[in-house]
Amino acid sequence: MAYDEYSADSDPGPISAQRWIEAAVDQCADKIPSEKIVLGLGAYGYDWPGLDNQDQNVTYQQALSRAHTSKSIIDFDDDTYGLHFSYKDVNNNKVHQIYFNDAATHFNSMRFASEYNLAGVALWRLGSEDGRVWKFYNRDMTEEEARKFNFKELQTVKTTKDVDYVGSGEVLNVLYTPQTGKIDLKIDTADMLISEEKYVKIPSTFEVITYGETPDNVLVLTFDDGPDKTFTPQIIDVLSKYHVPAAFFVVGLQAEKNLPILKRLYKEGFEIGNHTFTHDNIAKISTDRALLEMKLTRLLIEAVTGHSTILFRAPYNADSEPTTMEEIIPVALARQQNYLDIGENIDPEDWEVGISADTIMARIIKDVNNKRGNIILLHDAGGETRKETVKALQRIIPYFQSRGYRFISLSELLHKKRDDLMPSIPKGSGYYIIQFNLALATITYWASNFLQSLFIIFILLGIGRLIFMVILMIRERKKKNVILLMRQ
Repeated sequence: MAYDEYSADSDPGPISAQRWIEAAVDQCADKIPSEKIVLGLGAYGYDWPGLDNQDQNVTYQQALSRAHTSKSIIDFDDDTYGLHFSYKDVNNNKVHQIYFNDAATHFNSMRFASEYNLAGVALWRLGSEDGRVWKFYNRDMTEEEARKFNFKELQTVKTTKDVDYVGSGEVLNVLYTPQTGKIDLKIDTADMLISEEKYVKIPSTFEVITYGETPDNVLVLTFDDGPDKTFTPQIIDVLSKYHVPAAFFVVGLQAEKNLPILKRLYKEGFEIGNHTFTHDNIAKISTDRALLEMKLTRLLIEAVTGHSTILFRAPYNADSEPTTMEEIIPVALARQQNYLDIGENIDPEDWEVGISADTIMARIIKDVNNKRGNIILLHDAGGETRKETVKALQRIIPYFQSRGYRFISLSELLHKKRDDLMPSIPKGSGYYIIQFNLALATITYWASNFLQSLFIIFILLGIGRLIFMVILMIRERKKKNVILLMRQ
C-alpha cells in the first residue's frame, strides 16, 4: 500500500511521490522477497480545503472537473510524477489544494515495479482511476516492452457520463457539458518514463452547480402538470387562505385549455414555471422537439402574463441530484435556454392511483423529519386523485406552520425577486408578436370552449329530441290501443 504519503490527517502533499514509493518498496524488500510483493497504486486524490484542514477524497474525474470549473492550471511534478493544482472556493473564500495521480503517474510506477521484479501491481480504488491506465495495465512494462507502447494513446482523455456537483440545494444549473481533453507528453527515452505531462485542454464531465440551501424550518410548495379547471382553483383557494406562496410548473396544452386560471396564477402572486408543452419525457425525444416544447410553453406564459420565466422542471425527472443520462439531459437542455432547473427532494408521489391524503401527508412528514430537503413536489392536475392532494394540502400547511415551519417562494429561496425569475417582456416588435400570439390563444380558447359547449348543447338537444319522440310514440301507441278497444 505505497500510497497516502500525505493523507487525510496531514498537510497537503503528493499521494505517492515516486521516490517515496521506491523507498517504501526498498524497506519492504528487506523482509519480503520482491517476487512476493504487489505494489498498490493510489488511483485517487485529495482536496484539502486549506482553512479548516478537512480533507475530501476525489476521483480523477472530480479533480479534473474542479480544475476545469476553476480554470486552474494542472502542474505535473517531474520529481514526484504526481499532479497538483489549487483553486479558491468563492462560496466560502477558502483556498483548496488538490493532489492526485493519473495514468502517467501509474505508468512510471509500473515501470519501476517491472525493473524491481515485483509480483505485480494493484489499483486502489476501482472507479476513481484515470481510464487511460487500462491501455497499459495488463502489459509487460519492462524497458523493451515499454518501447513498443504507443504513447499517443495517452494524449486524449475521454470524458465520462458522471455528474460532478458544486454547492448544495435543490436548484440546478449545468455549468459544463462533457468534452474530451488533450494532453502533451514528453518521454525520457533513456529510462522509458513519462518525464513531462501538460494538460492542454482539461476534459470535463457534466458539472452542475446547486443552489437554494436553506434552514431546516423552511419549505417550498411546488405543483406540476396543471393548470386544471377543477383542482387548480381549489389549490389556489387553500394557499390564499393560509397566505402561502407556491410555484406552478405548467404544461402548455393544459394552459391553453385554462387561460383564465393561468392569468389568475400570476395575478395572485404565484410563480409560474415551464413543464414542457405536452409533458413528454425530454430525454427520450429529439433535441429539436425538446427545445420546441420549452419554447412553446414559454411563449404561452409570456403571452398570457406579459412575463417570461427562467424556472423549469422536466417531466418524469424532477430529482435534485440527477445521476443518469435520462435525468441529466433535460437539465442540460434547459440550461441552453437559460433556465434554472428546479429539483425536489420531497416527493410523496401523490399521482399514484388510489393514494390517500393520509399517505401523502405521512410521506411528506417523514421526508421533512429526515431532512431530505426543502422543496415539496405535488400535482394540481392528472385526474380524480388530485382530490386527495387538495385534502392533504389543507392539513399539511397548518401542521407545519404550527411546528414553526415557514413556507416561502422560490424567489425568496434564491434571494431574488419574482421579477428576476419571471422578467417582464419589454415593449417592441417582439412584444407585439407576443400580443398577437395571445389574441390567437384567446380566440382558440374561447372558440374551443364555444364549440365544446355547442357540442354539449347539440347532444342535449339530440337526447331531448329522442325522449320527445319516445313520448310521442308511447302516446300514439296508447291512442291506437284505445281505438282498437272502441271498435271491439
